[in-house]
Amino acid sequence: APDSPWLFHAAANLATLYMRTDRPDRAEPLLLEALAGQRAAGGELHPDTLLLASNRAVVHLQRRRFEPARRLLYEVLAGYRRTHPPDHPD
Repeated sequence: APDSPWLFHAAANLATLYMRTDRPDRAEPLLLEALAGQRAAGGELHPDTLLLASNRAVVHLQRRRFEPARRLLYEVLAGYRRTHPPDHPD
C-alpha cells in the first residue's frame, strides 16, 4: 500500500545508503517521500518523523544548503525537546 510504514522505512533506508555514499541528489527525493508519508501517518512529533527530518537536514548540508539545514535542525531539536522534556526517562 502506498501509505504503508514499511514503504517509508524502505525509502528511508535507501536514502541512507545514498547519503553515506555521497549521493545526496539520489537521497533527497527518497527522503521527501518517506518524510511526507511519515508525517501523514505519525504526525510531526513522531520519532521517525523527527529522524527523517534530521536526515533531510544532513542532505542539505551535503548539498551545501546551510540555511535550510540550520532551520530544519532547529525544528527537529524543538520537536525532540517537546517530546523529551528534562524529566523524560530517555
